[in-house]
Amino acid sequence: MTTQELVEEQQDLAIEVAERTEEVAKRTKRLDKVNSRLERTEKKLATYRGRQQVLESRRKVFAHDVELDSLFSLLKVGLVLLVTYVLKELLNDARMDVSTFLDRVAMLPARLRTTPELEILTFQYNRRDSEVMGLLASCLDSINARGLQMRSGRQLRVAVDPPPKPRRPPPPNSRTGSGDPFRR
Repeated sequence: MTTQELVEEQQDLAIEVAERTEEVAKRTKRLDKVNSRLERTEKKLATYRGRQQVLESRRKVFAHDVELDSLFSLLKVGLVLLVTYVLKELLNDARMDVSTFLDRVAMLPARLRTTPELEILTFQYNRRDSEVMGLLASCLDSINARGLQMRSGRQLRVAVDPPPKPRRPPPPNSRTGSGDPFRR
């Protein structure tokens, strides 16, 4: 081989190396684009999987909520039936809504005293609701005549505290109870 041939071969190889280097650069650039698209797609996939997990957990909560809703509906119906029974059988068919019963009767403060044979439930007199207190007082005899047995084997007795004595008016010319805080 001559020097001329070697130079030409070197130039051909240099051209081929330049072409291959350019091709490698193009392919590297395309690979970078594909890798960046792959990364974006993987991020979106991770986001979608996270959303899917949140939705799946909500689906379980919704099923649980439906079960709880059904249970609470059953308890509400049971409570309404129980209040209706109490109004009809124990309170002489008193005309009262369930919500009114719960507000005015069921929330009355009471004391429970036990003896070996009795459980005595005494309702505190409500000065603001004398109508309900009168209803309870009028039904006490019929409730106690039923001889209701408790789980403990004791008999239930229901009572109502007597109404408190009316407050005495303040003495004349006193500042207490005058209603006018500026009076001397």
